[in-house]
Amino acid sequence: MKKYIFSLLLLMPAFFAYSQTFSAYMKAAEKAFLQEDYYAAMVYFGHAAEIEKDNPEVWYKVGRSAFLFNDFHMADSAFQQVMELAGEEGYSDAVFWAAHAKKSMGRYEEAAELFYEYAAKMSGVNDEEAQKAVEEAQTCEWAMDVMEHEDAAIIIEQPAPGINTSYSEFGAFTYADSATYYTSFSNVPEKDEGYVPPRPYMRIMRQLPGMAPERYAAINPGDQELWHAGYPCFNKDGSRIYYSLCQYTTGLKVNCKIYYREVFGPDSLGTPIPLPQTVNMEGYSASEPGIGFDEAAGKEELFFVSNRPGGKGKADIWYVYLEEGLNNCSEAHHIEGINTEEDDMTPFFHTPTQTLYFSSKGHRSMGGLDIYSISREGDGWGEIVHLPYPLNTNFNDAYYTLDEYGLSGFFASNRDGSVKFEDDGNYCCFDIYHFRRTDLKVEIFTYDAKTGLPLSNTTLSLARLVDGNKLVLKEENNPTGNKYNFSPEQGSAYVFTATAEGYVPTETVLDLRMPPEDQKIRIDMYLPPEGIDFTGLVFEKSEGTPPLPGASLQLFEDGVPIDLKTNETGNDFHFPLSRNKTYTIIATKPGYHPDTLELDLTQIGNEFSLEHKFYLQPKSLIEIPPLYIYFDNDQPDPRTYATTTNKSYDELFEAYYARKQKFVQEYTKVLQGRDRYLAQRRVEAFFDREVRDGYATLEAFADRMYKVLQEGTPVKVTIKGYASPRASTEYNDALTSRRIASVENYLKKFKGGVLKPYFESGQIVVVREPYGDRKANPEVSDRLEDERNSIYSPVASLERRVEIIGIALGEN
Repeated sequence: MKKYIFSLLLLMPAFFAYSQTFSAYMKAAEKAFLQEDYYAAMVYFGHAAEIEKDNPEVWYKVGRSAFLFNDFHMADSAFQQVMELAGEEGYSDAVFWAAHAKKSMGRYEEAAELFYEYAAKMSGVNDEEAQKAVEEAQTCEWAMDVMEHEDAAIIIEQPAPGINTSYSEFGAFTYADSATYYTSFSNVPEKDEGYVPPRPYMRIMRQLPGMAPERYAAINPGDQELWHAGYPCFNKDGSRIYYSLCQYTTGLKVNCKIYYREVFGPDSLGTPIPLPQTVNMEGYSASEPGIGFDEAAGKEELFFVSNRPGGKGKADIWYVYLEEGLNNCSEAHHIEGINTEEDDMTPFFHTPTQTLYFSSKGHRSMGGLDIYSISREGDGWGEIVHLPYPLNTNFNDAYYTLDEYGLSGFFASNRDGSVKFEDDGNYCCFDIYHFRRTDLKVEIFTYDAKTGLPLSNTTLSLARLVDGNKLVLKEENNPTGNKYNFSPEQGSAYVFTATAEGYVPTETVLDLRMPPEDQKIRIDMYLPPEGIDFTGLVFEKSEGTPPLPGASLQLFEDGVPIDLKTNETGNDFHFPLSRNKTYTIIATKPGYHPDTLELDLTQIGNEFSLEHKFYLQPKSLIEIPPLYIYFDNDQPDPRTYATTTNKSYDELFEAYYARKQKFVQEYTKVLQGRDRYLAQRRVEAFFDREVRDGYATLEAFADRMYKVLQEGTPVKVTIKGYASPRASTEYNDALTSRRIASVENYLKKFKGGVLKPYFESGQIVVVREPYGDRKANPEVSDRLEDERNSIYSPVASLERRVEIIGIALGEN
């Protein structure tokens, strides 16, 4: 049964009973055409053409009305009739529109031939029209190429039964509650003033899982109310639903405004609130809201369609940011290059990929409306992408939506297979189609292998393995997150490589030569840090291997010393090492033999921590000498010729070591830059190695000597004293005698005086050899006014020492 819903043939039967004249049909047709009721116009012009069968003007108008109603078979027949009746001279653009009709039916070769024919006729007459026809012919050739490169991974199927009707259904999406929401142009009130039967109105529909579709009563006007409600969408957290309320103006022309309502529950909504003037500009239509989230700006945004001024053509796509506040929006913006002189509409923003999908008649298309995408790139937008066949066809394809993972979604089309507006008719209205991708969805998450925490700002590359070689297909960086999405084609093996600054590149292989069990695969990639945490533990190599405090670890990288650490209270050491390098680590302690570790980290793999235990063998008493003990200038007891002192070396050491920064300051103050830095390092190294280690070695020497003496073995010690040449020889002889005496005093008070009885009994004999400055380095300054070189320089400091050179056992 035919549904001539918009036809005045059914609306005013009495009129046609008495006035079925050519002029009446033409008048009714022209009126319907102006009101954009193209179906009624097609019918009226058709009746007029039956009366005047040889009138090319009437057939031309039949063709234009049929084309705009999407009945391309009727349009093609009508334009063919025009060309036969008018010949080559009349209605020359009938060839152009016949070509368009064939293009919209997918008969691209015939369409291209007619476009070229029209271009030839217009060449030299209207070159602009000729160029337009050539471009259309080239578009037909492009469309054939698009069809040859069909995306076979896309499967298109009918949605659940009951959704599509002979009217238009569109804008479907599945929300978090698993319900499918969409708009249906199928509500027909019983009374619509001036229209019998009345015009259809949009209503928002909802289909719950396993249930039949129903009108979403919480938001729709009453069934008899002459209002449209359509284009629903939810904001990011589901707290609001946005939609359009519209009214007919004249004929089938519609004017819309966008509203929102607070969501309190699935069937509990707040009152409708219209969006402000930045969206609902007075006197213009605003519809098709679509919510997105701009990750770079950190703001929710609303895309919409409007015929407001400032656009490019008919319907244009705009967007506003939804600012904080009850109903607050930014100024409206449009995306450069997206809007055209034709209709640009049906925006849908896919937040996970920051991609806007839309439909347009103004960009290169395969027929009528085609679906396109454009993605955010940095602060702007990338290139417009035409979606592949079979999503786009020669028919009208629009209202594209996508699930979170990009694996499935909906779109609307009037393609073959759609429910016809008439039982014996051709194309008309939108039906909803579901699509899904059968290609693989791979989600990769990157982590720090050491901490297990998500690792952002990683670069992931996807490469296909071809004969053992890597063919890189895609590279992606996520500066703020650790998730990456890839959709590799099945039938090949792939390598995913993750790289990040400060981390070791990590690879994983995914073999898809056989179909996987699941079309969605998750891969967790753990990247080891570039640095390796090295822990060294030092023990004494003796019975029980006790921990050994007071040891030092010196680190060499590729043979160059780079670090030295001493732990006076513990036995653990920590160094950050780098991969692909070789290291030498030497453990030392005064009075102990060193232990050395050679490390080659060029083949360490994915380890990120290492531990090694060092064992230091204590030296025997006779293995310790020579040992060197250093003194501050003119210490002990300055400005005296006495040859003895009551001072003990431990007191002198503490006071001397405390003056390290004084020596650094005085020695480096005349230097700059690198020279100053190197001089500072020399002074610090002297205090940390020679001065401190000398004292520690003296402690070890005293300890070993006590053990030997306990065994009854006499010990003879030779101690030599030296001075720098700042004073006279006589003074320096006395000074070096005092220095030898301070060392003897230290030995006598060691551990509360355990060695003193051995001095008194003669089991310890000290041979004193004070040399004063007679063996001083001649390069050392002796000028009193030159304190920098004669006191504070490392060269001068090396001269102020006592040496324990010789040990004789059992000779006393």
